[in-house]
Amino acid sequence: MLPITALVLAAILVFTYRFFDKDIFSPPTVVTLGFLFAVICCWYNASEWQLDFSGTTTWIIVIGIVSFVAGGIIAVVLVRYFHGKAFAFTHNVSEVRPIDVELSKTVFVILFQLAVVVLLFSELRELTGASSWSEMVTTFREQTANVDPDEYTMKLSGICLYAINFSFSLALLYAYIIGNNIAAKAKQPIINWVPILLSCVLSFMQGYRSDMLRLWIAVLVVTYTLKKRRAGWGSSAETRQMIRRMALSVVVIAVLFVALRGTVGRAETDWDPVYYLAFYAGSPIAALDLFLKDPLKASSIWGKETFYQMNHSIGAYFNKPELRYIFYKEYRTSPGGTLIGNVYTALRPPYYDFGLIGMILVMLLMGLFITYFYCRIRDQRGTSLIDFRLLLYSYVMYTFFLYFYNSYYTFISFGFVRMILELLLFRWFLVGFRIKGSRRYRVRLRA
Repeated sequence: MLPITALVLAAILVFTYRFFDKDIFSPPTVVTLGFLFAVICCWYNASEWQLDFSGTTTWIIVIGIVSFVAGGIIAVVLVRYFHGKAFAFTHNVSEVRPIDVELSKTVFVILFQLAVVVLLFSELRELTGASSWSEMVTTFREQTANVDPDEYTMKLSGICLYAINFSFSLALLYAYIIGNNIAAKAKQPIINWVPILLSCVLSFMQGYRSDMLRLWIAVLVVTYTLKKRRAGWGSSAETRQMIRRMALSVVVIAVLFVALRGTVGRAETDWDPVYYLAFYAGSPIAALDLFLKDPLKASSIWGKETFYQMNHSIGAYFNKPELRYIFYKEYRTSPGGTLIGNVYTALRPPYYDFGLIGMILVMLLMGLFITYFYCRIRDQRGTSLIDFRLLLYSYVMYTFFLYFYNSYYTFISFGFVRMILELLLFRWFLVGFRIKGSRRYRVRLRA
């Protein structure tokens, strides 16, 4: 059934690409392409895993994707109804101004992040008692995985956690600045990359690579959106150029993802690189199939998996212990004895919580929400150097780029509100005022 699944998703991809203005970054196109890639990777490993992929899983995947695409179509209709514009509404060009950050501010940000690195390293060494990087990272991961945060045997201090969050928010702003300056064809100071690198280092020290992916996606989204604003949304030449650059960046990220597996404490460092990547991308499809064949008993907690972030926030702020439950899902093993893992694509949570009809509604609403947001982003004509809506969108789209892997609804939580406030404050710090007498970059447009 995997070849049939791939064929059906390929047909849906062609439809979404043509319907949504041949826009490779429209949310329905991104989500469909991600699932197609994951299904192909699962197909690549299916014989080794001895996976007997069921027709039920194919239907669940297809219905989920079609529901998301349908939500996107409704969003386009709503944009046309309320704003009198079709999806292909902004084919006029608009200016993209270079963002010139004062050197003193960037140096201050870097010094702050270096202090956070030292603080985190100090706390991890004290908590783990490790004598090497790999031992420190591996021990910390083992003690904090599959455990409720309230029961961590190794818990970072509140100051350290807030500092790490601040570091990521600053890195996200620099990802926007880099994408903006690429789109504006402006000179890019190398030092602008340092806050992003340091934020990634902080995530590597905790045993995960997701911040690297989040910031990479943010740069891609901002660069693409602003390039299309600058050249016009109808510019096919700009689209082809972006596809080539995206393909190159995907290769670079894939190489880094594999190369850093030992750095973040992953044990399977002797795996073939192609198998390693195919395993990570395809295992959620296999796990979803295994789950549908052997589902769990329904939970009494409403939206236990779909709205974990929201439930956990409510539990934390309103003292409801029953909502501060373990988020990690059970591990699955393939018929061939391979440990597949415990991520199941973004389709499992709504299916587990609300059944087939509920999954359809959640996927439809998510498709509607993010596509409507994107339509408004495309039509944006803001005067601020950093378009705040595009900044938020570049962060939220991480969820939908990785829909084939897991559901990352971090934007449905109180923590996201805090992050918005952080981004507003840090945006004001970076571009809202100038320090008198400080040196600044001279950014020149290329001929």
